[in-house]
Amino acid sequence: MFGGSWLETTKSYITIDVVDPQITVESLQIVFGSLYNDEVILNPKDIVPVLAAATMFQLDGIIEKCTEVMMETINPKIKLVPICIRKKKQFLCALLKSMYVPNYLVLLQGYFEANDIHNNRIAGFEVKAGANPTVVHCEIHHGQTGGIYVHENGLGQFIDNKIHSNNFAGVWITSNSNPTIRKNEIYNGHQGGVYIFGEGRGLIEHNNIYGNALAGIQIRTNSDPIVRHNRIHHGQHGGIYVHEKGQGLIEENEVFANTLAGVWITTGSTPVLRRNRIHSGKQVGVYFYDNGHGKLEDNDIFNHLYSGVQIRTGSNPIIRGNKIWGGQNGGVLVYNGGLGLLEQNEIFDNAMAGVWIKTDSNPTLKRNKIFDGRDGGICIFNGGKGVLEENDIFRNAQAGVLISTQSHPILRRNRIFDGLAAGVEITNNATATLEFNQIFNNRFGGLCLASGVQPIVRGNKIFNNQDAVEKAVANGQCLYKISSYTSFPMHDFYNVKASYSYG
Repeated sequence: MFGGSWLETTKSYITIDVVDPQITVESLQIVFGSLYNDEVILNPKDIVPVLAAATMFQLDGIIEKCTEVMMETINPKIKLVPICIRKKKQFLCALLKSMYVPNYLVLLQGYFEANDIHNNRIAGFEVKAGANPTVVHCEIHHGQTGGIYVHENGLGQFIDNKIHSNNFAGVWITSNSNPTIRKNEIYNGHQGGVYIFGEGRGLIEHNNIYGNALAGIQIRTNSDPIVRHNRIHHGQHGGIYVHEKGQGLIEENEVFANTLAGVWITTGSTPVLRRNRIHSGKQVGVYFYDNGHGKLEDNDIFNHLYSGVQIRTGSNPIIRGNKIWGGQNGGVLVYNGGLGLLEQNEIFDNAMAGVWIKTDSNPTLKRNKIFDGRDGGICIFNGGKGVLEENDIFRNAQAGVLISTQSHPILRRNRIFDGLAAGVEITNNATATLEFNQIFNNRFGGLCLASGVQPIVRGNKIFNNQDAVEKAVANGQCLYKISSYTSFPMHDFYNVKASYSYG
């Protein structure tokens, strides 16, 4: 066998380290025998060890023969995935370390590197039944359905691949499967980027997910993945969509520049979002609706064309420790029966109100800092309620708290100060319960009430307010009025000699 100038020519025996546990003595006999005999008969039951041994010695002829036997004996109902195991090898199906039984195929192991996998009728990779392949540096694209399909308790490591331009999602994970999807580029999907459904799990981390027609990541139907350290951006839809009782730990991602909401949470879903940067979206930052719940903790949510956070229609999230700023339509909007606990957030520098509460909504706000708004601090109108406790509301351009149009919140132990207009303003048939608040150093006055408004007032300290409106009116200089309560109150002063009115 080793003639000529081989190092082994003079040796009576040769030691070969066989590290693959699927290589057997019998498979080595078949593979070595093929070197001396062109006609090799393969029993389908021996395919796995023979294929492993032939791959070890890089015997293309035997590998192709194994492929032929597998194709002849596989059940035609099984969805066979066209792949190859080495760059530039053009075999239809070479499955190193695979579990093969005549008339059935299940991938269990395998290392797939630097392959170009494209235009397949089903998925580029299909992984199921406990299979755990490693797929690196492959390009998986233009599939007629999805790129990677992991189901029925499938596993797998998918690392540093380019997954793009597939008709459905780039990655599908379902039915208790738990793969690792790491450091991939997942882009330009004709539907979504990563789709996790039907109690799927998975670790989705350090991926760049962008330019997909639907959500960058979609989580639904009791799925519970870990999603961390990804960049999810420039989607034609939303960034992350959690619905139909979806769950998941979503942390330390950057979600930005998506066409719809950065994160949507709806229909009984309860994800946990921590330490994400969610910014520069063309609509809302985080949108809870139709009984969307979950936790939003320690995130930085900023510079959205609409509000930073919206809560509506029975949604009841916990929103704690976030920075919510730079919203062009306000910081937090709670409306149409929204609930929620907002606690220890910093809400600042929003173009409209820091917090809107309207249309029968009833959230709880505790120990937040709501400041430096370019309009009001908190605006409650159209039947809004809410419990506001121990908040600091300061340096806002309009009223610290505006209460209007049949609203009735409870304000307790808040500090409302340094505002450029009124501290608390109540108008248009609204009322409120004000207990043990400190309202001070506001320009227009501490508590401004429209005619006929009779709030419940108990134990408040209202002091050192500048009372600029009262002083101007006393001098016959202006009429103070609210010009528009349908968005936010604007305070206009007119050069007329008339009595003033708060209403």
